[in-house]
Amino acid sequence: SYTKSGNETRITLQTPTKNDSTFEGWEITINSNEPAAIESGVLIIPANAYGEIVLTAVWVQRFVVTFDLNIEDQYGIKVKNPPQLQENQMNVVYGTPYDYLPELKADGYEFKGWYLDKECTIRVEIRTIVKTQKDHTLYAKWIKPAKEVTLVQIILIIVIIVVAIAFVVVVYVWIYKK
Repeated sequence: SYTKSGNETRITLQTPTKNDSTFEGWEITINSNEPAAIESGVLIIPANAYGEIVLTAVWVQRFVVTFDLNIEDQYGIKVKNPPQLQENQMNVVYGTPYDYLPELKADGYEFKGWYLDKECTIRVEIRTIVKTQKDHTLYAKWIKPAKEVTLVQIILIIVIIVVAIAFVVVVYVWIYKK
């Protein structure tokens, strides 16, 4: 519908629908002597305007990403204090960066990021462009860091080696002295 007054024409724009996308609004291209504008879904054209106004519907494809902690599967054990996610899903827009990915912590493990596959070979970062055109899952990658060897453990190993060498020497001397 539209209304016309002395200084402008107002055209109410319909909201289109499309099965696989979300309507984000109208993009306006003006090749006219007077500027036109869109305000709250209404195209406003000055009365003395002439030329061309092109309206293009802006569509986005939104998908749901589910976060899989993937910690029990990688090591085959149940973690005592598994990490907790505030949200285990988020919405993403196809063709744009992920923008946000949760950081995780778990006792005894080091979090190494999010991946598109359960085997953790295709890494996803916040700057990664969403290229999957369907709801999908991101999998957390974990590693079990090597344990640090303490000074006490090193001294104990040295003592064991020295005792073992001494034992071999004693046995050697005892066998060959007879």
